[in-house]
Amino acid sequence: TDRLMKIFRKLDKDEDNKLKWEEFEAGAKELGFGDTYEEQKQAFDKLAKDDFVEWEDFRDACLRNMDQQNKAKTDKEWKQVQMLLSKPPGKWNNEDVALWLSSSGLEQYQDNFENVDGNMLINMKNKKDLKALGVEKSAHI
Repeated sequence: TDRLMKIFRKLDKDEDNKLKWEEFEAGAKELGFGDTYEEQKQAFDKLAKDDFVEWEDFRDACLRNMDQQNKAKTDKEWKQVQMLLSKPPGKWNNEDVALWLSSSGLEQYQDNFENVDGNMLINMKNKKDLKALGVEKSAHI
């Protein structure tokens, strides 16, 4: 919330500890209050009391937006993993391998596996092959 307080203070041009529409609008898109003027104005009107938004309401709404964005991202990633798992690994391209690494908690190896597809992955027969790609931890082999 410290970051949100800094944003709030930056938007609060007249330093009255409340945001008028013009102040709110300056950061509305970046903070997830909509892409269009109408969406942003509607979000402001929903939050506003006496034509301004106070810090607490601003903070709570920003946190809700972040939660919704994270949930949408999680849902999207889950759908991608489901699609990946419906494909035989031998048909995976290098992007599929990167997604598999990420969903398995091994994202630190994505750069090393940049040119590896599913067929290459399946044909890695021993630890030496994985070590050549920078996989050092025995728990990851």
